[in-house]
Amino acid sequence: MASMRRRLGRPAPSPMARNGAAAKRRRTESANVQRANIVICVATMITVVTGSLAIGGDISAAAFWRAIVIGVVYLLGAWAGGWLFEKTPASWFRPAVLWILVATGIGVLIV
Repeated sequence: MASMRRRLGRPAPSPMARNGAAAKRRRTESANVQRANIVICVATMITVVTGSLAIGGDISAAAFWRAIVIGVVYLLGAWAGGWLFEKTPASWFRPAVLWILVATGIGVLIV
């Protein structure tokens, strides 16, 4: 392959170089677009998994409603996080989110 590149007089672009434009676009997306993509992805996942389990009869009515409540709380939390992100400086937001993640991890380990 190296000899072919020399014969043509220019190096062939590597797969990483071809994907560089896509990576650059991803880096330039705003935080709002990234957050919206995450919210849509998780909301769709919650809906599909809960619906599939309900249709298959593998979920009780109480668990189904609990999943609905958790989904709504998740979406409200995502909205509140977006609102706080716009209102607070980035220097405050990042440490706050990291502490929330630590607290969530500890809560999961305890429960």
